[in-house]
Amino acid sequence: MTKKKIAAILLGFVLATVMCGCNGNTPSALDNKTVLLEMSVDEEVYIKADDEAAWKSATDVVTVETTGRGYVRVYAVTDGASIVTNGTKKYMISVSSLSSTGGFTTKKNFIEIDLSEDEYAAIEVEGRQPSDFTYTAANRDVVSVDENGEVRGRGKGVTYVTVSEKNTNLSRRVTVTVCGERNKLYAESYDAGWHPTAEHVQGVETDRYGDYFYYSFADRLIKQSADGEVVGTVTGITGHMGDAAYNRADDKLYVSYTRKGGGDKLCYMLIFDCEKIDKLNMKFEDVCTCVYVGAPILELAKENGYDAEGNALSDEWLSLSGKYGVNNSIDSCTFGPKFGVNDGKTYLTMGLGAPGQSEKVSVGGVEMSAADRTDNDYQVIVQFDTSDWEKYAVPFAQISDATGPENFDGIYFFYYGAHDYSAQNLCYDRYTNTYIMSTYGLLEARQSAGFKNNCVYFIDATEAEEKSLTGNGVETGLVLGAKYGIADGKGAVGYAFNELQVSPSVGIVSMHDGKLYIASSERKADWSENWAGLTLYEIQQLSESNIAINKVA
Repeated sequence: MTKKKIAAILLGFVLATVMCGCNGNTPSALDNKTVLLEMSVDEEVYIKADDEAAWKSATDVVTVETTGRGYVRVYAVTDGASIVTNGTKKYMISVSSLSSTGGFTTKKNFIEIDLSEDEYAAIEVEGRQPSDFTYTAANRDVVSVDENGEVRGRGKGVTYVTVSEKNTNLSRRVTVTVCGERNKLYAESYDAGWHPTAEHVQGVETDRYGDYFYYSFADRLIKQSADGEVVGTVTGITGHMGDAAYNRADDKLYVSYTRKGGGDKLCYMLIFDCEKIDKLNMKFEDVCTCVYVGAPILELAKENGYDAEGNALSDEWLSLSGKYGVNNSIDSCTFGPKFGVNDGKTYLTMGLGAPGQSEKVSVGGVEMSAADRTDNDYQVIVQFDTSDWEKYAVPFAQISDATGPENFDGIYFFYYGAHDYSAQNLCYDRYTNTYIMSTYGLLEARQSAGFKNNCVYFIDATEAEEKSLTGNGVETGLVLGAKYGIADGKGAVGYAFNELQVSPSVGIVSMHDGKLYIASSERKADWSENWAGLTLYEIQQLSESNIAINKVA
């Protein structure tokens, strides 16, 4: 029998019996159609629902989102109580914050297990015996738990186990994801094989349960099962697909796409129904929809930036890019929380594109490049709320008619020194609560100016502070900070290749438990085919501000 000793760190204690009102609204009493659920702030629960659209929350204590897969996601936003109902069945939900002190602690705030008879996870409390606690599963269709805190999967899904201290009112909640029988991935490496494309892999992602990997090449999508088999491909697109991001809210895969031949209308998200990808050489028209995200990007790309004295740059510079060095293209993307404000939602988070190192234009008869600008040392990161994107999505065959949001739901700035083509990959990691960003090399002129040639950054998801934007005159913006890294002489914080010994510029996948899959690529000499693979790594905490990434042997 295989035992996975996995446990949860919950930052403090909750009162298991708390039931309070919100904004003066006290939920009605329990009846025979009502189920009581107790949650912690930032916790999520999935309710099986035949009619997802009918479910509503009576207060803003929790949010209710449809998934498109027969479940609704309930997310605890703040302290209080609410009724979540479809008009027939009701859930009475009590939400309490966790304190940072007191009570009992374990090692992680969630566990993931395979759906297998010989595998379980043990919830362990540091310095205590299992017999000191009782254990209760919120959804027995997903997990069972015994008197020793041993959790076994009963069905694929997400739920939580309440761990209650005997003879007190202290409790913890451990979120549990039950994966399929073939999961979790966790082979030391995966080989996606050679494919007839002139472009290398651009991004990699996995689904909610770890059933499949998805490799985004520039002109095709590769679907690989957990046992290493390529089970589906989608081919026949022009333009450039970039990074991939899995949206847990609707169980779909989002891939950035810069269209070819669309005039100014170039930047899209392709949204794949992954269940439909079940054979080789499928058409995009059969498996995905698209949303145009380029309206606010184009606005930046056409706007003049500023030099070090705050003077607007000339029109010639616009062939290199516009404001902040942004051009009309996209690549990196992921789903994660709003920077600095955890409102219970996940946002499509994107790093906007910039010109490559070799691209030059003539300004006043002088050949110049992006390296000669002084206002483009921030990676511009934007966020979109995709919860209402059904109103925009059209079949891929109708991409010319696709519309999308007119504005960002957040624009942020991360100081790092201008890089070749800007951010290549973004990956939100719940384990560190950071956005992991990978890049190509720093522009050579920036290295001479004192920036370190970093290739990996760990951006803190919890902070966004209004500050002056270096090189942009008197302009200010929401500036992000690094949670881990080594500072250079210019104040940028990240890791160079020789400091981490990894360069995840063609793909990174977080398993949200301290493990990462990092992609690698090779190409044939004639550029006719490209290969992609993945290697498993683990994050090691060295200090409060420094980590290592080690290959799992």
